[in-house]
Amino acid sequence: MKTKDSQDVILGAQARLWSCSFNQMISMCLKCAIHLRIPDAIHKHGGAAAVPLTALLSTLQIPPSKTEPFRCIMRILAHNAALFNPEPKPSPDAADDEWYSLNASSRLLLSPGGGEDDDDKAAVEVRHTSSVLFLFHPLMQEPWSFLDTWLREDGSRTPWEIAHGTASFWGYLETRDPSGELMATFYDCMTNDSKLVGEVLVSRCRDMFDGVASLVDVGGGAGTMAAAVAKAFPEIKCTVLDRPHVVKGLQGEGNLEFVGGDMFLSVPQADAVLLKWILHDWDEENCIKVLKVCKEAIASPKGKLIIIDMVVDEKRLGERNFGEVQLCFDLFMMAMVNGKERTEKEWKRLFSAAGFSNYKISTVMGLRSVIEVFP
Repeated sequence: MKTKDSQDVILGAQARLWSCSFNQMISMCLKCAIHLRIPDAIHKHGGAAAVPLTALLSTLQIPPSKTEPFRCIMRILAHNAALFNPEPKPSPDAADDEWYSLNASSRLLLSPGGGEDDDDKAAVEVRHTSSVLFLFHPLMQEPWSFLDTWLREDGSRTPWEIAHGTASFWGYLETRDPSGELMATFYDCMTNDSKLVGEVLVSRCRDMFDGVASLVDVGGGAGTMAAAVAKAFPEIKCTVLDRPHVVKGLQGEGNLEFVGGDMFLSVPQADAVLLKWILHDWDEENCIKVLKVCKEAIASPKGKLIIIDMVVDEKRLGERNFGEVQLCFDLFMMAMVNGKERTEKEWKRLFSAAGFSNYKISTVMGLRSVIEVFP
């Protein structure tokens, strides 16, 4: 006969296993909230104030028969996902016992034009909806069913390649995405992220651009990051380098220009070279190739490479909204593109192999860091 203490241990372990197994359900509730536009409904009725559950049911046209399932989903999103704030009734005679308001996370899910005050406008300008829906896309979900196959087989095939054939993630976007839906969602995701990162970079890291007369944004896509730098520092000539088909038709103006090319072969000369969320896409060998090309492009002896990427902090791996997310990103990059997120020790090894002399890490980007690397 097991003792009460040992039974409690087993029951607690069972609860933890269930919690882990149900994480996908929480994700699907988040997807549901985006498709139903629940954040917009709360904002429409309450703005910064709380809204009763009955008002949400009416606005979203949820039939009465689905009141209890909707109530349960809202509770999950409030308590497990921390997406909405559960609020007390504003007065004893107010309708319903359940009231909800937006928080910083749900404001990022407001639709364009959904916000009217300054905070909401800022959130809409940095929409995160595309990032979430990109991860929920069926093509992005399927590889996770092949983790065991991936681990058992020798070789470099990723779960993405196992699930979708021989085409790499990048090759799939370019050759096997006929509707362009996944590619459009991916680029929208990157553009919205760059709006936030660009704003943080030019406001918190202004000293980083002292003495910089020219900058090239490698893999800069539509130029969102470079445009933020060009606007904040009109004296800096900013160039966006990306593959020819990506920058085709893009026209720069003022101190911003676009150039087609291959970062593995050549990067335009500049005082500063910017790599925002590029190196985590690649394995060590390819990272060293890119870093060497970037080093050759740095025109000034006092020039630098600016990297915006994760630095996995092993001391914080137990923190749910920091270390756990960094670990998940690490697995995501391995599974999708054979890349990885790196610790400071791993970054240092890359910089040394590419011939750089020194580096400096600034933890000003939340989960990510800004790394200045010097020739």
